[in-house]
Amino acid sequence: MKKIILLILVGTSLILFGSGIELEMKSKEKKEILFYSDKTNNKNYKTAKINLNQIKESTENKEEPKVVEQVIQDPVPIVEIKHWYNPTQHGNISSGLEYRDDGFHYGYDITSPYDSNEVVYPIADGIITGIFRDGAGANIISLVHRVKDKDYSSMYVHLSRYAPGLYVGKTVTVNDPLGYMGQTGRATGVHLHLEVADCILFADNDYNCSSLSKYYNYLKRRYNEGFRGATTVFGLPSSWNQR
Repeated sequence: MKKIILLILVGTSLILFGSGIELEMKSKEKKEILFYSDKTNNKNYKTAKINLNQIKESTENKEEPKVVEQVIQDPVPIVEIKHWYNPTQHGNISSGLEYRDDGFHYGYDITSPYDSNEVVYPIADGIITGIFRDGAGANIISLVHRVKDKDYSSMYVHLSRYAPGLYVGKTVTVNDPLGYMGQTGRATGVHLHLEVADCILFADNDYNCSSLSKYYNYLKRRYNEGFRGATTVFGLPSSWNQR
């Protein structure tokens, strides 16, 4: 009887091993790596025991990665470079660019409470194109300016005297004095007569402004087209106490 029971146990063990069923004891079920025998390919291989409960738990308890908040700062405001300035520290428009009873007035007359002590400056960086007197004896300086790829001319008339060291072809900035407000030439009082045109005065290759006569004809034509000199170019105010 004992021999029969032994043979049955041995046979059952061989069948279980041949079918590839796990041979671990219940006490060893927690082992993560199991070894199987693959009789078909005659080799051993590994696989990990997957515990679905552990996976679910680890997923539920997993901390989401913390998102580092990006501090978006307000963009630095872009301040456009100021190209144009008032020609004097103090000024008041007493007469404009317009047709008058005595003819066409080509610019703006500017007065100041400081009269002949008021310093006259360029309205923009530029190059001196002329230092001269007109037929009535007015002291005049003209400049050419290149601003944003466009050319402009400015003229400063009735100066009482010129600033020292000026000459035609000199480069000047908005902070370089040109002279002082005055009453030279045909003027009823101390003031600055300012003209601004969108051309290059005294330039041989500028047909509109290569000479004073062409320049004045051009200013009148541009006025009829809606151009208003300094008001159009940079918004010359009616009065001011700063440049």
